[in-house]
Amino acid sequence: MKIGQHTRQLMTEGYKDKIKDCQFLFFANFKGLTADGMKDIRSRLRKSSSDMIVVKNNLFKQALEELKMEKLSPYVDIETAVIYGVDDPVLTSKFLEDLRKEKEEFKIKIGYIEEKILSAEEVKSLASIPPREVLYSQVVSLIKSPINNIVFVLKGSLRSLVNVIKQIKDKKENNPNN
Repeated sequence: MKIGQHTRQLMTEGYKDKIKDCQFLFFANFKGLTADGMKDIRSRLRKSSSDMIVVKNNLFKQALEELKMEKLSPYVDIETAVIYGVDDPVLTSKFLEDLRKEKEEFKIKIGYIEEKILSAEEVKSLASIPPREVLYSQVVSLIKSPINNIVFVLKGSLRSLVNVIKQIKDKKENNPNN
């Protein structure tokens, strides 16, 4: 289907609006997935503050060029789905990794986070990072641990001092000549 110049321009602007403020992008090949499957993926992605669009390659490449992200253009080929978001790339990568295991047709091409291109293997590694809340609790535990150790040592020292004083007292009570 041939589309007019105005429609092409609107689509390019739409792509730019969707990805210009994103913290991350993932490119995937969705060949073989049904329309219902894609709808399901989109609704599940929205739960993790992400979304997915299927792009017209040439128009999306033009949008990337206008946003000075042309280094991503070589990865826009065949049937490209772009997953984007502003919240937590780890959560989205976990979802994509689970989806890749669940649906053979879905293949992650690359990830793009903080102006760095990640290979499919690196996206898989990103998915293995614990969730943000778990990382926060681990940091708090690490900060809290030395304080707990100091309290334990001081408590032990006080206990030892009390025991020594008690032994001296008992000795003096049993031996009144000293």
